[in-house]
Amino acid sequence: MTQVAGATALLVGTVFGCGDAEMDPLAKSLSLYDEGRVQMKEGAFVDAAHSFHQARALDANSPALTAWEARALEQAGDAEAAEEILSGGLHRWRGHSDLRYNRAALRARTLNLEGAAQDLALLYSIGAVDPFVVADDGDFASMANDPNTAALVPKREVKVSMRSELGAVMLGETFDLELQVAGSPGSDFSIRDLGANNGLLALERVVEDKSSSSQWEEAIVQIVYRTLTDGAMKGGPIEVTDGASVALTDPFEIEVVALAERTTRNAEARVPLVLPSGIIEENEPPWVGSWNGFPVFVFGPDMSPEVQWENGEIDVDRPVNMEFRRSGRTEWLAQVWPTSASGSGTVVSEGEVVASGSWK
Repeated sequence: MTQVAGATALLVGTVFGCGDAEMDPLAKSLSLYDEGRVQMKEGAFVDAAHSFHQARALDANSPALTAWEARALEQAGDAEAAEEILSGGLHRWRGHSDLRYNRAALRARTLNLEGAAQDLALLYSIGAVDPFVVADDGDFASMANDPNTAALVPKREVKVSMRSELGAVMLGETFDLELQVAGSPGSDFSIRDLGANNGLLALERVVEDKSSSSQWEEAIVQIVYRTLTDGAMKGGPIEVTDGASVALTDPFEIEVVALAERTTRNAEARVPLVLPSGIIEENEPPWVGSWNGFPVFVFGPDMSPEVQWENGEIDVDRPVNMEFRRSGRTEWLAQVWPTSASGSGTVVSEGEVVASGSWK
């Protein structure tokens, strides 16, 4: 993936940071850059390369224009010329990480794996790029498939183990699971239950405690279900993903026993199994709104949610509680109400409303 973001800012900053004597050439350079971007979108790559080349001649201090010209040349079918442009830029700006990353990606795409490996090794040595970010970039797929260069583009790998309660559970009590998830640094885990719930269980609480180092990312996930009726079922497996890496738990078995006359609890709308981070990170917390059609509140440990239902009370007596921790410390909480009822709500901190929203 070519890294040329920020080119406009670099050019504009150059134009308005210069003296009057230099204004015309640099303004013309910016105009040619804009023209080249339009030509790129239209597929006129040869014309775009010419525009960027002219712009670069007027503004020789822009690595971004070098990157754009190389990109246009490659799109026009001249990868050799594109690499020459990037190499010339690196001769001038030896420490420019984006140009070196672009050349590494170009070399990998054209199967010059040895050259790409040299560029990546230098980038890694100065900490300019994360190897797992490179591995996620499809431009380097050829390196991942070559035994001589695969170590430079390590694939993400997620692992999961599960502990569950053994024996029967009383009707109305909770059934607990614990997942231990491990992956590569910077992993973004997600989970889902692949099993068919036959109505015995309803999700009640999920706690995600994430920790990390330069070598690994780990999450301990506590899942609490409430038993709704008696019977037996086989649950799971639970799928854990991190990018393209997938791991499955074993299925789990549960038997719910009613000691007295059988009673059941109404099966409200089911909130699917999800990591708290998967809900909380949808918007900048705190926030109030909906998630998958369910009313949701996201708030800090020193905040409190307040809900008002459009038609008064509803037949759901409790929300599903979510909690996200970082190395044991609670950062954010969430409440997901298993209902389709309309309403509105607020999040309050020290008597002040810090978030509000509604749902229908």
